[in-house]
This record gives sequence, C-alpha cells and structure tokens, in this order.
Amino acid sequence: MALTHNDIINKLAEIGESHTGIKSHYKWNLAEFFDFSVAVREGYNVTLMTYESPTVVPSNEESNLHLDWNCGFNILGKEGVETYEIDNQQAQNEVLNHCLEIGFEVMRKLILDASIPFVNNAPNPWYSVLKKLSFSFTKIGPVTANNLYGYRCEFSLNPKFKTSVDISKWK
Repeated sequence: MALTHNDIINKLAEIGESHTGIKSHYKWNLAEFFDFSVAVREGYNVTLMTYESPTVVPSNEESNLHLDWNCGFNILGKEGVETYEIDNQQAQNEVLNHCLEIGFEVMRKLILDASIPFVNNAPNPWYSVLKKLSFSFTKIGPVTANNLYGYRCEFSLNPKFKTSVDISKWK
C-alpha cells in the first residue's frame, strides 16, 4: 500500500487529537511560522501541535528507488506558563522541557504505529517505513506574535516507490 500526503497529515492530526498533553493542533503554513507578527490562530490553546505537508525526495539507488517523505511537527507552549518576557529563562526552560517530553512521546507513538502491519484488517501504510534514526528535535522560539517556545521535530518515512506506470492513467 502506498503512503500518501493525507496519510501523514491524518496521522499527525490523530496524534494531536489523542495525546492528553496537547490541547490544540492544526496544519499550518510555513508563513505562519516565519512571520513573527502572526499570532496563533484564534480558538487554539497551548500546548499546541502544528504540522505541515511533507517534502518528498527520491533516495536509495536508481535500481531500488525509495521516496524520503520528510515530515515535521512543532510542539509549542505550556498551559499556564507565559513566555512573553524575553528574559524569563525559568518559564522558557519549563516550557521547553514540557514540549520536548511531548515530542518524545509523539516519536514513541509513531515508532509503535509503524511497527503494526495491519490496522482494522487493512494494510498499514506506515508499516516499516519510518526511519527511526531520522528523528531530530530543534529548540524553536520565540515564534509567532504569542512568543511561543517549544521544539520542532523532523523525521523521515522511506517507502519503496513503484516505478511501473499505470496505463489506465494515460491516453
């Protein structure tokens, strides 16, 4: 079964919905991340998980082509801890520790989910395509107009790419 863009977005949304420490989640555009004058979307609370569409790059070798799906999510803020003051290192450290621990839990969940061959009697598109050694965590912040701190996690999925052409898709 081929992995799709929507499989990745749906999995990250499912994790954002089901982790008890994550209060809100959404797919954001990178413009929201890079424009520090933009606030977090209305109606969302911290701890916030944001994620974006993956980039895809061919890898391995020409005779055994795989696709590296480079994925990322951010864990930002902690309920009840304000980080508006740029010199409040105690609050920042508390938030960063909190976000990193949640990031590690998300990593554990992704590893677990990628170890299961079937889900609801259907092939699991995540099965054995997660590159466990690809995870990286980078401190971010302050980001957004809310001066949020947290961690960005990036990881890769590496499914085999079927190179045979589906003739039904061509005239």
